[in-house]
Amino acid sequence: MKPNKLFLVAGLLAASVIGFSSCGDDDDWGQVDGLAPTMNLTSTHIKTATGRTFTISGNLTDNDGIATVRLYCPELYLNKTIDIIDIYGEPLKSYDLNYSFPISASETGDNFNVVVTVTDVVNQTQTGTVLITMDGDFENPAFSTAPGSEVTLIMKARTTYSLNISVTDDQALDYMTVQIPGIDPYNEPVTINCGGGKKYDYTDKVTFPNVETSYKLFLTVVDKEGKKTSSESTISVTSEVPDYPNLWLSDVETAAELNSDIFGVPQYVDHAIDVAGDSIPYTYVARYYNQKAGTKVWFLGQKTDFSPICYGCDATDNTLLSDDEETMQPITLNEAGVYYRITINIKTYTMTTETYPISEALSAARVDLYNTAAFDVWGDGGSWLYNFSFGYLNSGPSGVISFTQDATNPNLFYLEEPLQFDADNNLQSNDGGYNTNFIIHNFHPGGWWDVVCWKPNSSTDPEFWPWWGNNSQLNTEGWEDWPGYYTVRTQGDKWCKVPVPSNKFGQYRLWFDSHLERAKLVPAK
Repeated sequence: MKPNKLFLVAGLLAASVIGFSSCGDDDDWGQVDGLAPTMNLTSTHIKTATGRTFTISGNLTDNDGIATVRLYCPELYLNKTIDIIDIYGEPLKSYDLNYSFPISASETGDNFNVVVTVTDVVNQTQTGTVLITMDGDFENPAFSTAPGSEVTLIMKARTTYSLNISVTDDQALDYMTVQIPGIDPYNEPVTINCGGGKKYDYTDKVTFPNVETSYKLFLTVVDKEGKKTSSESTISVTSEVPDYPNLWLSDVETAAELNSDIFGVPQYVDHAIDVAGDSIPYTYVARYYNQKAGTKVWFLGQKTDFSPICYGCDATDNTLLSDDEETMQPITLNEAGVYYRITINIKTYTMTTETYPISEALSAARVDLYNTAAFDVWGDGGSWLYNFSFGYLNSGPSGVISFTQDATNPNLFYLEEPLQFDADNNLQSNDGGYNTNFIIHNFHPGGWWDVVCWKPNSSTDPEFWPWWGNNSQLNTEGWEDWPGYYTVRTQGDKWCKVPVPSNKFGQYRLWFDSHLERAKLVPAK
């Protein structure tokens, strides 16, 4: 068959049009001065950190017209070409570069070079290099250990205060200042060099006059970038033992351990209560489950340190308290697998210690049914049975991470796998920090069913986790014999939202005692 002449002519005409059009475009983007592009980068050294995003920016110009911009760093798996003509339909004589790239949280390198190459329409190029280093300082320094807002000193023959301070920074500490107006040598601010590391500890024993008065303690820590954090305390000197609103029970031995948790350490201790329901002055009762023999505990007058108020056992009589830091001994709990009830009077320095067995420890949960097919949801003999469990919940009940039940004490529960707390899995708060966000709740595949639930007494400073059960749902067979728990919810609908500062990011294990209704979130070991 012979070719169609008309088709051949049409094809040639189309090719000619295409060729003419292309030639015209080349003329439009032709050479003006033939010079290389000009590159003005905002910075040629960017400090960042793992898990963060850096941005390369600057102004690029070229009289002939910018065609492409390439950013290249094989170590970071960065190979990006910005096609200016494809994006804008034409080359640009001026372009504001603003390209962001995330650093992997698992990145182990210290520094990288990103090569930026600008190419114009006549193939002239300009190249620049941006150094990316992993030493970015994004956080203010922090006090991991510092005196609380109120400190009380009891007068003695020589009234001293053990000042313990620990500071941290994500990059490099510079210095710290300490001032206590009226007390030498801190009457004027004393500057302490922190050595440039990420952590620094400072201790000193400060002597105060035996005069009933108050002093201000001012602390400031500054990092190498000039970021600073300050703290202020009032130190009161008194001759009378105060009736503290509460004490704290510590089962750890250092101030660093007291401050390493997210919450729960040390344990809140309240006043003893008389038959009329009133607090007994100077008298406190602590309940504590002792997992192993030989546990050492102390009673503290402040939450963050062992100084200045710490009560231990008299060195010669273990029925008496002592607050003499030179001679006192820890209170030793020698019986394992029992609950201790410790009653102390800080006025008379007396102490009584007694135990009671796990079998007498009432719990708001049917712990005997834990991890068994216990919930007959519709009460019809088993159309929908599922295992009774509860645990960490930060979304819907079908997403509960169930606790592991302790083999010795059925009231004691913990998460087998540690929880990771960092900027990726915490809620961002209004001040730019991060918060936890969870309650303790029973598992339910179909949604909210508040048969078993504990919520904190305070969202940001939880000391108790009262039972929050809904008594209208406690009518399922086998669940009606919960003595003392046929009540409405015991407290407000609060979720745990304790702040997690960056210097505490890491893995933590959640523990919960359903008898004591206490929880703690402590570093995983």
